[in-house]
Amino acid sequence: MGNAVDDKLKYYVGAYGLDQGGPNTTAQSPTANAYYSARVSYSLQGAEPGYFGSSTYYGAKNVVTIGLGGQYQKDGASATSDFGLFMADILAEENVTGAGTFTFEGQFYKYSNDVSFYGLAGPTGAPVFTPKEAFYLLFSYLTPEPVGIGKIQPLIRIQQTADPGWTIFDGALSYVIKDYGARIVATYEHIDTGGLGPISNSIQLGFQLQK
Repeated sequence: MGNAVDDKLKYYVGAYGLDQGGPNTTAQSPTANAYYSARVSYSLQGAEPGYFGSSTYYGAKNVVTIGLGGQYQKDGASATSDFGLFMADILAEENVTGAGTFTFEGQFYKYSNDVSFYGLAGPTGAPVFTPKEAFYLLFSYLTPEPVGIGKIQPLIRIQQTADPGWTIFDGALSYVIKDYGARIVATYEHIDTGGLGPISNSIQLGFQLQK
């Protein structure tokens, strides 16, 4: 992992399970091969230095960052099929003086053809293979001034897959008391599994305390 170009360029490279391959790799143990992962991102506006990124900076900085990543494992999908994943993402956040902070986030995933390695459980418990493509979009807004002891942040997020087509919609309302440290959030979630199971709706209430 490293930063370059005044912390605008960030890169990660990893290889995991290097000691699992060799003579112990068999058709009965297809995931014994090493797992490789890499990502690179560049901030068109602002910078995100350090190891961790963030999905929001609560108005502390204006940033536009785009990223590309991938993962690969030989015979990772099955004994005869490799696993591969490509992803692309963007984060854009703008603090408009007097108006508040506007945030947009999006990500796209493309899986290899045989994705049984990432099986999902269906309504009967039987595996439903992970879709070939997926994406999500997120929009949020943070009020410029506190309302009482915290700021209000409404959020909308949609997640969509293809083959099979699943849709998850989230609408949330947060009361941000101390940026990352303290907030209360109420969320409505709608899940449609494209006929693989019943449509579900839920309401959740959460508290976050972090020090």
